[in-house]
Amino acid sequence: MRTNIVLAEGFDLSLMRTRTLVLRSAGYIVETASTLKKAVDRFQATDFDPVLLCHSIPMKDRDRLTCLIRATGALTPGTTFG
Repeated sequence: MRTNIVLAEGFDLSLMRTRTLVLRSAGYIVETASTLKKAVDRFQATDFDPVLLCHSIPMKDRDRLTCLIRATGALTPGTTFG
């Protein structure tokens, strides 16, 4: 059975740690990114299932990453939450 790989991006490190713990306890492999550049680099290097974007990320950066994901033709869903 394939394990889902999640890319989680956010600037609030306490939220990122909590989110990562919850996702890992649910059986996901979690890659994190605390900057837009790191998120782009990780997205381009790995095939992620969902990409989770925290509300701590400025809207323009969330929009840029969402556009990049869509431009690649990836079927990866993006979700934004706090």
